[in-house]
Amino acid sequence: MILTWAPLCLLLARAAPPAAAARKEEGLNVLGGEDVAANQYDYVVGVYNTPKNSRTYSVCSGSIINAHWVLTAGHCVENSSPSTHVVEVEAGAKSLANAQTVRAEKWFTHERYRNLQDPTTRVYYDIALIKLHDSLLQVRNTAIATLPSSGRDDPGRSSTVEIVGFGTEGQGSLATKRKGILKKAEMKVQGTCRNTLPSSYCIKVVDATGRSCPGDSGGPMVYRGRVVGVSSTGNPCTTRRGDAQYTRVSSFLDWINQKIRQE
Repeated sequence: MILTWAPLCLLLARAAPPAAAARKEEGLNVLGGEDVAANQYDYVVGVYNTPKNSRTYSVCSGSIINAHWVLTAGHCVENSSPSTHVVEVEAGAKSLANAQTVRAEKWFTHERYRNLQDPTTRVYYDIALIKLHDSLLQVRNTAIATLPSSGRDDPGRSSTVEIVGFGTEGQGSLATKRKGILKKAEMKVQGTCRNTLPSSYCIKVVDATGRSCPGDSGGPMVYRGRVVGVSSTGNPCTTRRGDAQYTRVSSFLDWINQKIRQE
C-alpha cells in the first residue's frame, strides 16, 4: 500500500490557558503547557543519545509503539551508530529523574532523511525507530501508543491536538542529565500554509505559551488518542510567533511496519 497526502500546514493557537513557566531547549520542547497526569501518556519516553567516551549528550522524546520499539525523530539519532554512540530510553515516569533506563540495541532513520541545516531549518523524512535490548513492558507505568490506521485519522482544519514532551535541555553535560518533566499543551488547528512536504504537518504557533520549541524533538502530536505526528523542527523559543514541523505518521505506516518485521 502506498500512502500519499496533500501538503498540509496546521496553523495552531493555544486552546486553553497556560499553566506553567517556560523552559528553553534545542530541538522541540513544550513551552508553558501543563504537567501530564499520572495515568496519561505513559507511552512517552525520553531518548538520550550520548557519544561514547563523551560527557555530553543530546535528548529527545519518543513514543512506545511496540514492546521493543520507540518512534522518534530522525535527527535525534542522525550521524550515530551503536559503534560510536549509546542511545538510551528513559521510561515509566513523568519525571526523567525517576525514570528507568533501557538501552537501545540499534536504531534506524528513514532512508530518505535529509537535514538541510539552512535558515529554513527544514528536515525531510524526519522519522526514526529505536529497537531496545529489553522489553519496555517490563517497566512499570508504561503503555503502547496507538498510531493512525490511515490518513483518515489525521486532524483537519479546526481540530484540537495535543503536543507532549519533556521539559529538559536539548544538549548538556551528564551532570545535568534527567531533569525533564513531561508536559502537554492543547492547540487548535486554525488554517493551512504552503511549502510543506506531503509527509509533514507544518503547525504555525500564534500564542507565545503552550507551544513547541527547542528540546522535545521526537515527541508526539496526539489527535483523538492517536499519535499522528512526530515533533521535528521549530523556531527558537525566544520568538513570540513561529512555526514548527511535525512528521506525519500516517505517511510512514508501511515503513514502520516493514522495519519492525525485518528485525
